[in-house]
Amino acid sequence: MKKNLIYFLTIVIVLLGIGLYDKNLILYIFNIFNSNYSLSGWIIFILAVLSLFGVISLITKNIGNKELNSYKKDEIDGVIWKWKWKDEKVTNLWSYCPTCDAELVYDDSSHNIMSTESYTFLICENCDCSKAKIKGGNKAYVLSKIEREIHRRLRVKERDI
Repeated sequence: MKKNLIYFLTIVIVLLGIGLYDKNLILYIFNIFNSNYSLSGWIIFILAVLSLFGVISLITKNIGNKELNSYKKDEIDGVIWKWKWKDEKVTNLWSYCPTCDAELVYDDSSHNIMSTESYTFLICENCDCSKAKIKGGNKAYVLSKIEREIHRRLRVKERDI
């Protein structure tokens, strides 16, 4: 709501500025509103203003998305993580080997064993070794933990986007 008010005030100020510069514009706009159309000039004006709000909101949304979309890769817990953004949410999050860039395999079998601590191992089949050992749960937990870390880094501006 606050953004819409700012957009409206910006439009009014621009129109007033143009009107002060060119007196004929004010007469032209006045004639539009008083002319006979199949639609009233006021309805055309209202539709034009609403359309302008829509265009401005799309432009500002795309600017924010471009900044966010530039942050799609990071090293967390010694592993490369890549993802995509959709509506400001992390999607397609996956881990990659920092040595050969192969997709890592998740081994969370220790989670099924009744023990005090469970770990998920991130294994590179190409290098034939474990690249990370993450404490606390299964594959879903690991992905959730990394997603939270991505958001934390953005929030505290640890990563420039």
